[in-house]
Amino acid sequence: MEVVKRPWGVSLLAILCFVAVVSYTSLAILSLASPETLRSILVGLSPQGSGPELLLKLGAALGIYFAVMAAFAGLLGYGTWTLRNWARWITIVIVTISLVGTAISLIAVLSDINLFTALLGLLRLGLSIVVLWYFWSPKVRSAFTSRSSQT
Repeated sequence: MEVVKRPWGVSLLAILCFVAVVSYTSLAILSLASPETLRSILVGLSPQGSGPELLLKLGAALGIYFAVMAAFAGLLGYGTWTLRNWARWITIVIVTISLVGTAISLIAVLSDINLFTALLGLLRLGLSIVVLWYFWSPKVRSAFTSRSSQT
């Protein structure tokens, strides 16, 4: 059986998923221990965005949301780390949704956008494009499909 070497970028993205597990778990705990602190953090992270409003509408279910997201990020991190092709496809779908959503959001607020929001949006667009390009590159596709064909 041939051992497939995990590309460094795949390792980095898997580690970022595991960091997300810690972040989501912390937010889940914070939602139970100090909801007002959590509210301040969420609003502070996205003062112009609609994200905090949507999340805060979840009320008591916010902790459950963050716990589910932690589990999902952990599963995706595991799948990416172990080169499961389903994890590659889920990443591609999520990043594509993020790319389209970011582009639509930027277009929607184009007339009333500040420099920070514009730069952050462009950074998100750029990162999405880089991740999509990377996950479609022959070397990365090969690593995931080689691993999948071994099982």
